[in-house]
Amino acid sequence: MKVLFRVEFGSRVGWGHASRCLQIAKALKELDVEILFCSLAPSREFPSLDREIGDGGFTRLQLPPCSQADHLAVGKLPHICVPCDGRETLSIVVGQKVDLVVVDAYGLSSSWTDMMRGEAAICRISDYPVDGDVDYLIDYGFDATTQKHGGALSPGAKALLGPAFAPISRDYQRFELPELSERNEPPRLLLSLGGSGQVSRLRKVIEDVRVVHPSSPITIAGNRKSLGFSLDGLLSAVAIVQADGLAGLFAEHDISIVSGGVSMYEQLAASKPGIVIETAKNQRFALEKALTSGIVDGVIWPANGKVRDLLVDEQARTRNAKEEWLKSRSVVDHLGTLRIALALLNFDLKDLELREVGPTDLPFLFRVSNQPSSRTSSLNTRLISA
Repeated sequence: MKVLFRVEFGSRVGWGHASRCLQIAKALKELDVEILFCSLAPSREFPSLDREIGDGGFTRLQLPPCSQADHLAVGKLPHICVPCDGRETLSIVVGQKVDLVVVDAYGLSSSWTDMMRGEAAICRISDYPVDGDVDYLIDYGFDATTQKHGGALSPGAKALLGPAFAPISRDYQRFELPELSERNEPPRLLLSLGGSGQVSRLRKVIEDVRVVHPSSPITIAGNRKSLGFSLDGLLSAVAIVQADGLAGLFAEHDISIVSGGVSMYEQLAASKPGIVIETAKNQRFALEKALTSGIVDGVIWPANGKVRDLLVDEQARTRNAKEEWLKSRSVVDHLGTLRIALALLNFDLKDLELREVGPTDLPFLFRVSNQPSSRTSSLNTRLISA
């Protein structure tokens, strides 16, 4: 089987799409699937993505830019010309004999998808409602339902909906039980609010953090060049770090304040308490669902004082951090990527192998035993402590 990922490296928006596609591609490769990537431009701000594709043994193809002056861009990435992009991608699909095209770019509309029809199966990854027919649809939002994507789910289409399909990297397997620093020290805080245009949010958040934790070290995850702004004296004990992923930073910090996109699901898969903030319109519905269900704590817009109040509550909640984490971890884990890969291959489990349980299985068994469905079905419904 041969799978083509059409992603966009050339913008900060596209970086998040490319990174989650990379996780799915790695899982597919382990299942002996041949992987191709195609995009308009390499990632200049995040060159590690290009390196990771090369190191993973994936083939990367670059599409030529549009040369038609009268063509208009369609979608949310204005540098993408849908007709030319579709024609060039179709030539790759036909020439490489691709079986499945995975599309994850806001700039590609249903007309682009229709051009691939008849040549390959189509998988769309989208947190916006999708129109146009697809064979597979991936939406791991808390708001993901068949009704949300009614225009794309024709009979026979396979929908991979909900947080269980969040494509989280295997780096999150390290988080088996929370490890909190001693509270006689100022907590270490991590801020990750996504791409550019977040200066006003960062200001409000840092101001609130400094009221509750005046001496806590703060790390901002992001590109130092694009975040080159003046915080008027708020930079004391603040570091800006560009990391390839948040897993390592989560491990080093006690409290994280993240955006409501992929980072929200990564925060749940990690072991550290934190706050979620909406930083883009497409995050709102999933975040509202997560907030009302009690899965996360957060705000739609970080007005002065809101994050401050949540931080005060967070100090009290950290006493029960393990119990809180076990509840949320049962919703999101690091297996979503594997679930997606198996579904794309129409995997059907026919063989089952058994082995003896060993000491390394204990954290997993402990986590499974404390899943809400397990506890509610037991005579003793209280959480099992270590």
